[in-house]
Amino acid sequence: SGGLLYSEHEQMYEIGYNLNKSYWNKGLVTEATKAIIGFGFTHLHLKSIYATYAKDNTASGRVLEKLGFRVTGEGEYYSFDHTRSFQSIELILNNTDNR
Repeated sequence: SGGLLYSEHEQMYEIGYNLNKSYWNKGLVTEATKAIIGFGFTHLHLKSIYATYAKDNTASGRVLEKLGFRVTGEGEYYSFDHTRSFQSIELILNNTDNR
């Protein structure tokens, strides 16, 4: 699954994705995330998209950085149901090239 969710805290849309482990390392997240970014910039006319990932999940970090996201800092990431928290890396992608 994946998509954009408006973050009240960041005052912008946040991208997120989740993939069953049996499908990891096949390029699916990269391709799906690229399509979500394109939709956000083209159809929603977003100027920026925010992302965060658990610090220990370096594969997610590589995907985001490969797609042009730049690290802006560190923080704390909560699971969707807020039952777990993780040290996180925060990133942003600006729509500077009118994708």
